[in-house]
Amino acid sequence: MLSGEEQERKITTYEEAMNKIKDTTGVSDIKEVVQRFLSQGETQKHLEQLKTNNEKMLVRLKEEKVEKAGQCFYFMLSVKKDFVKSSVDLMSLRRPMAAVLRSVNL
Repeated sequence: MLSGEEQERKITTYEEAMNKIKDTTGVSDIKEVVQRFLSQGETQKHLEQLKTNNEKMLVRLKEEKVEKAGQCFYFMLSVKKDFVKSSVDLMSLRRPMAAVLRSVNL
């Protein structure tokens, strides 16, 4: 059992803690404080899920970007072949291909 002085110290400590919580959250009702803390946990879980989903989408979009760059290059090559029926000067495609590769950071 706590002495009167120890109980008084404990009550003071709890009151100070509650006052800090009230000041920080802007809420004075203990039920509201508890609800705020609970909703913060839910919000954090939701944000973590959004982050995971966005990271997956970013990977997929980067892969798609590389694929589209390759398709672009092959399209440029086929247009060049159609345009110049005889021997294709592949060296003339060097600059466009370099630009395509730079655009996908390869």
